[in-house]
Amino acid sequence: MNDRTQAMIFRILGILWATGLLGLWAESPRPARSSLQIAREATKELLDSLKTHLVQELQAGGPAKAIEVCSSLGQKIPQTLMSRYGILIKRTSLKVRNPRNAPTPDEKALLQTLETLAKKDSAPDEWVDTVTLQGRPVFRYAKPLYVQGLCLVCHGPTETLSPEVRKILDENYPQDRARGYHVGDFRGMVIVKIPLQEQGGEP
Repeated sequence: MNDRTQAMIFRILGILWATGLLGLWAESPRPARSSLQIAREATKELLDSLKTHLVQELQAGGPAKAIEVCSSLGQKIPQTLMSRYGILIKRTSLKVRNPRNAPTPDEKALLQTLETLAKKDSAPDEWVDTVTLQGRPVFRYAKPLYVQGLCLVCHGPTETLSPEVRKILDENYPQDRARGYHVGDFRGMVIVKIPLQEQGGEP
């Protein structure tokens, strides 16, 4: 998602919140829950859903099927959550595999901060702040992601990947940068953004 797309979505969400129409647009209205509660809930749903599907596909179809599912569901699940909660949510990294997951400038800066903290073993479990993006205040929530053993099947050092996995990645992601990881490495983050009212309060 580039800055232009992000700005357009912010404008749409801002209008819906300002006019009270969010409940008509989203699949379910947002009751009296804070932005932090919504961000945590959506992030957990994204990560839990992806992990469940990946484990199932690894067991049923092997790494090749898991790569396919990760690519498709990695885009579909955030879109579903955006409609359900009226938020922006995605996974991103300084070393992306899919160009569609590339970070925006503000996300890249936050990733660099989290990576630096991770190297010092002082990264927080979650990051919460409010920033100004495209001229409006935005609540921002990030959940740092770290490499687990399961991830190494497709994200480990190139020489450790199976020939089948290397072939699929080379053919489908010629600019792939998401290899060479080890267990415990900082991988990236889930980022949630929620436009706030101009006075900076909850939407």
